[in-house]
Amino acid sequence: MSEISQAQPDYNYKVVRQFTIMTIVWGIIGMGLGVFIAAQLFAPMLNFDTPWLTFSRLRPLHTNAVIFAFGGCALFATSYYIVQRTCQVRLFSDKLAAFTFGVGK
Repeated sequence: MSEISQAQPDYNYKVVRQFTIMTIVWGIIGMGLGVFIAAQLFAPMLNFDTPWLTFSRLRPLHTNAVIFAFGGCALFATSYYIVQRTCQVRLFSDKLAAFTFGVGK
């Protein structure tokens, strides 16, 4: 019986790691902001009499940070990981993957 050895492809985990780290960062920022504006509903003095820190100004910032930044980074990280693993090939272009992250070499 002959055994055929298949070499494992060298996957691009750098861009997956970058998106995963930014998912965590944006999650902390967005959800922390959500906790802060929820606390403002309980204690309105937390806006410190500053119009820029009111609930109505910070709510869109919270929702956009959670939906687009946190969700988008999570979507890209899982997409780049899953595509490489299921197709068992490396990404087409490392520079294009870095460009989608915004680093562009």
